[in-house]
Amino acid sequence: TVSADALPTVQVDGVVWDQVVVGGTVYAVGSFSSARPAGAAAGVGESARGNVLAYDIATGELLEWAPVTNGAVNSVDVSADGSVIYLGGDFTSLNGETTWRVGAVDAVSGRRVPVGASANGSVKAVEVSADGSTLYVGGAFTQVNSSARQRVAAVDLATQRLTNFSPAVQDYVVRALSVSPGGDSVVVGGSFTTVDGTWSPGLVLLDADGTARQPGAGRVIAAGGSRSAVMALAGDDRGFYGVTFSRTGSFEGMFRASWETGDLDVMADCHGDSYDVYPAGDVVYVASHAHDCSNIGGFPDAAPNQYWHAPAFTNYATGETLPTTDSNYYDYSGQPAATNLHFYPSFQIGSYTGTNQATWTVEGNDEYVVYGGEFLSVNGTAQQGLVRFARRDIAPNQEGPVDKGGAYPLTASSEQAGRVDLSFSTNWDRDDQTLTYAVYRDADAARSLEDFLALEPVWNQQVASSFWQVSTVEVADEVDPGSTHSYVVVVWDRWGAWTRSEWVRLTAADPEGGAAADVDEGAPAGEQAGEPAGDGLEEEPAGAGADGEDAEAPANRDQIRGGWRENGKRGGF
Repeated sequence: TVSADALPTVQVDGVVWDQVVVGGTVYAVGSFSSARPAGAAAGVGESARGNVLAYDIATGELLEWAPVTNGAVNSVDVSADGSVIYLGGDFTSLNGETTWRVGAVDAVSGRRVPVGASANGSVKAVEVSADGSTLYVGGAFTQVNSSARQRVAAVDLATQRLTNFSPAVQDYVVRALSVSPGGDSVVVGGSFTTVDGTWSPGLVLLDADGTARQPGAGRVIAAGGSRSAVMALAGDDRGFYGVTFSRTGSFEGMFRASWETGDLDVMADCHGDSYDVYPAGDVVYVASHAHDCSNIGGFPDAAPNQYWHAPAFTNYATGETLPTTDSNYYDYSGQPAATNLHFYPSFQIGSYTGTNQATWTVEGNDEYVVYGGEFLSVNGTAQQGLVRFARRDIAPNQEGPVDKGGAYPLTASSEQAGRVDLSFSTNWDRDDQTLTYAVYRDADAARSLEDFLALEPVWNQQVASSFWQVSTVEVADEVDPGSTHSYVVVVWDRWGAWTRSEWVRLTAADPEGGAAADVDEGAPAGEQAGEPAGDGLEEEPAGAGADGEDAEAPANRDQIRGGWRENGKRGGF
């Protein structure tokens, strides 16, 4: 996956519903009235924006491009040559000119350009065919250009006239569209239940002329009705992808199906409503509030509820879906299952829409993945509405082990003469599952990871762990009876991002004095207990692993015994 480092990005004062990436520019749309620089508090450095903006994907900085609508923009797409940006939403004015819910603007100047479509109801999706000839529109409308069109329509962009594409989506709303690379198939998603008189809950695959055919995936996944929908669709040469929310339907998660047959190729049966999907080669990123991926071997449900708003999955089946762990959900056991990948940035839920959500949209290119929504912070740093994540080779890679200092305790005891027993839990990292652990004795002068790596550890080992799979590590150190020592655990990922425990100082038991004395779970001599040693808690990559290679830990001492054991699920997760 990309790195979980949340890169500074322009912020908005509302919600971002959709984005499209064109070269090095991201066009973002939604419901907002202003934008401000990354790191700025609300009201500081604000620039007026009317539900539409553009930013540089490499820097995150706001661009001058600034069309204005008088209502929310729900969807955005781009012409095949990248010169025109198409908008769909609830607006009736674009740059001060009457524009009924479907609009177009120049990608450079932002000026309004004609598009030849006006809808009498909300537009939720706009999609341009790969050859650039046709604009598909979906939503809650019943007329386009005063001609009957039930929730989906198509415009010939050369003539700016409606085509004969007019399937009858007979109820609820169309929320998503995707066109096959060859242009011969169109997949439509939403909350509808019937298309051309045929039961098609939430998903229908259409020929280019609008003839409906029930996709095989639709026989497995039902997502229509008043409280269920296919929320987003995407497509590439491998097939079409969808994500759903479900209260009255049967499926929550991500799926991929074949353009030719519509049959299901892979699913991520990951409970929690999902809102957008972005396939990026062998990885699929989702905007969601996932809370239980245990059906595909991922993180389990937890109490109190813990949501992950940017889950990532393999774009291929790695096994079969397991029997459901919750009887309130449909059992998809035996279906081809993706793997839940180790990518866990954390988002603070926003309040703009009143729906307790964070991310609503995800897009990207070959270097970045960009999320949008109504979130207020990412990984604990204030960042409202938009954020970028970079490919590992261009990312700062500073998101290291999460538990730090006093939140990562080391305990020590000595009941046998000359033996010190140490115990600690495994840590976890937002984007690296395998971490290297090392226990050091009397390393009081070490301040950086490079300092520690120059020393010989008491014990070291690589351990794979996640936030829901925490193990207890136990290490025994043999020292002179009655001698006093300080200990610390250092943890780092393969990029050199690191942390350490607090220091523990104790006197080893001796044959005459019995158990250890002077156990001090604080700092070694010369430091205040509970304070980090110098800059030791900084997340700067340093020493081995800083160049992206696996960090090399020093060899174990022969006389040291160490091990780790499973300790069940971490409390609070």
